[in-house]
Amino acid sequence: MKKIFVFAAVAAFAALSCQKNEETPVQENQGPVGIPMTLTAGIDEITKVDYVPSGNVLLTSWEAEESISVITLDGNNGNVVAIDKFTSTGTAGREKADFTGTFTGGASPVKVIAIYPALSESGGEYATAPYKNNSGLDVSFLWKAIVGEPYIQSRNQALKQAADGDASHLKNYCIMSGEVNVEDIKNNKLSTTLSNQMTVLKVTITLPDAAVGKKLTSFELAAKKSDDTDAGFARGASWEYVDIVQSPISAPGGGFNSRKTLYLNNIEVPAAKKVTLYMVNSTFADQEAGNKLVFTATDSESTTYTATRTVTGGGLKFYRGCTHTVSATLNVE
Repeated sequence: MKKIFVFAAVAAFAALSCQKNEETPVQENQGPVGIPMTLTAGIDEITKVDYVPSGNVLLTSWEAEESISVITLDGNNGNVVAIDKFTSTGTAGREKADFTGTFTGGASPVKVIAIYPALSESGGEYATAPYKNNSGLDVSFLWKAIVGEPYIQSRNQALKQAADGDASHLKNYCIMSGEVNVEDIKNNKLSTTLSNQMTVLKVTITLPDAAVGKKLTSFELAAKKSDDTDAGFARGASWEYVDIVQSPISAPGGGFNSRKTLYLNNIEVPAAKKVTLYMVNSTFADQEAGNKLVFTATDSESTTYTATRTVTGGGLKFYRGCTHTVSATLNVE
């Protein structure tokens, strides 16, 4: 799914003469001279922001305060020249938002991309807003973007879900990006379409009668080959090019783990015995027919509930920006 942004410069074209040369690295905390702009953002279904479960679709809306980053590069997968933050304040739940900021990438930039949510600067390094990992620590999914360098690091860490059917833990983890049409700068405007870089798994598990009332503390989804050896499933932490439009979050560094864990905040199994969980990763590996998905839930008494499902037909394919639904009936191990 996608979100469309349209930038309109509010400065006169003559203001371009005030821009720094594109070859001069600038940082937002230096207060560089640039072109003031307003960004009008329209929202589509599954992109990011507030996730509200609705059947198999996660609807979205803008929060009261939002921000994105506009990043100028010196070419495809090139070094960062400038990172500019655009912000918006308005009524929570709105479908459109106007962002304002100052573009400092110069009058003739080589390449410009946009990333949502915005990167914030600390000590010369830029990172997305933090989220809580399973240990309760604040960590950022994208971090260590530095002006003058081409790489950024991604963290595919385990998250913690607060309640049955709740998806708020996905919040600052889902990343969108899009390439900005630099030809529009000469017309005093910018435009881009942002695409979600992440894949969401909606997992519905049905537990046995004995599990009713028990409190679940973790869930794991693992992939195995037909001979029961481990298969690649979820990409781990890795170094990426900052230009994640040209090279989506999957390379150049980091391999696939055979399993993905979601920690649970003592979620009580209801009388209906069904629990809905939401997992997210930058990349889940496609599974060929014959591979197996192993579902494992653990409760606070260390009882484990498991199920194994074999991939059939043409295999299982995962797509960025989409929510995939999987389910299984678990039994006591």
